[in-house]
Amino acid sequence: MEAIIPYLTFEGNARQALDFYCGALNGEVLYLQTFGETQVGAQVAPDWKDKVMHAAFQADNLQIMVSDTMSDTHKVKAGDQVNLSLNFNTEQEIDHVFGALAEGAEVTMPLETTFWGAKFGMLTDKFGIRWMFNHDLKQENKEG
Repeated sequence: MEAIIPYLTFEGNARQALDFYCGALNGEVLYLQTFGETQVGAQVAPDWKDKVMHAAFQADNLQIMVSDTMSDTHKVKAGDQVNLSLNFNTEQEIDHVFGALAEGAEVTMPLETTFWGAKFGMLTDKFGIRWMFNHDLKQENKEG
């Protein structure tokens, strides 16, 4: 398992937050993908096509990921917009940890293969902590 990465969600202003945090923390954007640049682009309203689906920045050893969340499907409440993102090296490892943390949890997205080539899922554990799980399937194929 790799380091925990904070994942911040916003209701349409993720790009502004990304610029702000990069400036304040002397960081740089590693990547940024909009909703319009993905397979879901055809399904979002025109004013959401340029919103951030997924982005990351780095400042020294700190990495933070950000995204806009569709306000009609997920409401963001100030102070409740942080997830802890775990990245796994193997499928067996992600399955085990997801299963363990799912005990007594609210699974908001079961582990499933995504269009970006990863196994991904989300849950809020029994203590109210929000977790994201990601395993890049291409990485495992390279190792095997």
